Amino acid sequence: MVCVHMIDNIGKTLEDSEDITASLAGALGELIADNTRFENRGNTYSAGEMERLLHNKTGETIRNRLPGGALIYLTDRGENLAGCGMVVRKEGWYEAKTLHVHRDFRRNGYAALICDLREALLVRHGETELIIESLKFENTLRFHQSRGFMPFEDGKVRVRSVLMRKTLHPSTEPDRN
Repeated sequence: MVCVHMIDNIGKTLEDSEDITASLAGALGELIADNTRFENRGNTYSAGEMERLLHNKTGETIRNRLPGGALIYLTDRGENLAGCGMVVRKEGWYEAKTLHVHRDFRRNGYAALICDLREALLVRHGETELIIESLKFENTLRFHQSRGFMPFEDGKVRVRSVLMRKTLHPSTEPDRN
């Protein structure tokens, strides 16, 4: 069983946006970097590519992206971080920037829960589309496609990632009663 925490800064000014503590930001950054390294165990990316990919997977980056966006994170009853996901406003659309579940909490549907919650949040704010720029890990791409994301091109060359888009519908709202 996990506890869901949500910070919704969508539509808020920088001054009105809620922040997170430095320790939570650090724990989120560690989870994201550790999971990215773990997923690369099949050597999808070289050591140099991993270094470039990890340069912005930090607590500071999360805190900088939070104004105007949203963060959903899960903890167990002991306040251990179980997973997280974000959405940020970028180039006129909302983009899912991270989705990570700690290895000890996998296979419990928590990634799907985070996705459901962030999509429902966007629908409540009147959004109809969500973009994700996904790393090329096979399981990650398969997961996003199973949730309705489809690859698309925006004219930018992407070597290490795939841009995907999903249309959101009011029925995206999860029933969590």
